[in-house]
Amino acid sequence: MGRFLANKRSVPRLYGALFSLALLLLPGAAFGAFWLANPSSVKSQLEKSNVYDLVSRSIIDQSALDLSGRASNNNLSTESFKRAMQKVVTPKIVKQKAEEYIDHNYAWLDNKKAKPMNFPDITNERRQLSRELGKEFSFHFMSMPLCGADELNNYSEQLKSNTLSISCRIPGVSRESVETLANNKIDEDLKESFSHKPMGNQGNKTKTVGVSSVVSGGRFELGPFAKFVYWLLRHGLMMVLSIILVMGAVAAASIRSLAGWLSWSGRSAVGAAVSILVAILPIAAITQIDYMSKSIIPEEYRSVVMTLTQPLVVISLVTLAFYVFFGLFAIVVAAKKGGDGNEEGSGGYGRPRGGSDSYTGASSGSTSKSF
Repeated sequence: MGRFLANKRSVPRLYGALFSLALLLLPGAAFGAFWLANPSSVKSQLEKSNVYDLVSRSIIDQSALDLSGRASNNNLSTESFKRAMQKVVTPKIVKQKAEEYIDHNYAWLDNKKAKPMNFPDITNERRQLSRELGKEFSFHFMSMPLCGADELNNYSEQLKSNTLSISCRIPGVSRESVETLANNKIDEDLKESFSHKPMGNQGNKTKTVGVSSVVSGGRFELGPFAKFVYWLLRHGLMMVLSIILVMGAVAAASIRSLAGWLSWSGRSAVGAAVSILVAILPIAAITQIDYMSKSIIPEEYRSVVMTLTQPLVVISLVTLAFYVFFGLFAIVVAAKKGGDGNEEGSGGYGRPRGGSDSYTGASSGSTSKSF
């Protein structure tokens, strides 16, 4: 390592590489600092993207699809289940729960909360869904045929224990009483479905209404790595800017020529601009140009993708334009000053101006001593 650092040609390549890398990372660091590290910005971007409408529809549709595959377990039709879900899983509720999750976990990342929130509290929504489904089932119950003589055995017990599985009714059982029984049974099963456990640990109870795969199968737990990522998002921009300033200053001290430094930094800026262009152009084309996004991104996701990627695309293109302007300006000025840094060494690196004289002097001294 000592020999590497002592090498006059290796050190400029090292800080040149760090300088170029920092220029390349600058747009992403700015995006992280101003958009991702700020909970208010995250919530604002999510709201603008209409992602809550998408999530609401997705939960309802997936839950209904899950139910349709388990129709033999209950007498709730797919349509009745969707009607009940639409009254509970609204975009407004999804937004409220998402913002509770965001606010709590950003407070935890800032060490203002003792524990992260792995899943928002949906107790009230679960109870409301139970009531809506109980109401849907009670109306369905009143349209059932009357029970035959062979179906009356243990009917009262079956009505209490397996409310959703009965297929006939008897006179004298009111719709309100059935609604209460169904409400209690559904709430019991939903409590298990919404318990945030992995699917494999929930047994058969979740099959009653078929919602567990949507709600409880997607738990995401935050850990120490999340705090490290958050720290990078908050401080990454200052780190990148510090590297640019320090490496630029070290290069200026080493090259000792304004023309050479301008040429060196200009080529680095243009190189970073080309790299950013290669990386961001496909993203910008796919997410921000209508005729391309329509052919690649499904229509229901297009607004979400376009809104969430727009800040990154904009800041990358602005940075790219600045790099190109500065790079070409620096290279032109360096050329007008009569040098592009080549006399300082390969690519503007190497020993400083006047170094050849000192090396010559050292050589002469050694020669006279030999004589």
